[in-house]
Amino acid sequence: MIDSYRNKCRFLGATSFGTPVEVFEEALDADLLIATGNIEYHYFAGYSGGAKALMPGISSYAAITNNHSYMLKYSACVGNILDNPVRADIEEAGKLAGIDFIINVILDDSKRIIGAVAGSNNTAFLEVVKIYDNIFKNII
Repeated sequence: MIDSYRNKCRFLGATSFGTPVEVFEEALDADLLIATGNIEYHYFAGYSGGAKALMPGISSYAAITNNHSYMLKYSACVGNILDNPVRADIEEAGKLAGIDFIINVILDDSKRIIGAVAGSNNTAFLEVVKIYDNIFKNII
């Protein structure tokens, strides 16, 4: 199964971390590459959302494996995006793939949308992280 999925991914280059950016071809062939998702704390990528819809979302096994190998680094932790190698690798992959637009929402405990940001990645992602932190940082 892994090999058949990989055959449907296109190699776009590699990140500075050495991660092969291999993305599902059908997404790359679309007129617009729009990443959607919700923002929440992520235990090694810092936060969900943003280019994470692409890496690991629609990436090859080899890409995911390499990216996730950085989860063992000390700075790969909840709420950290400044020097988090997992998040930095994800963002580089998003740039290589050319994400055109992102839409990220913030959900409450009942899964109702309580906030949303749309725009170009990485600007919109950083904005929704600020909003999320303003709501939830003092709760955890």
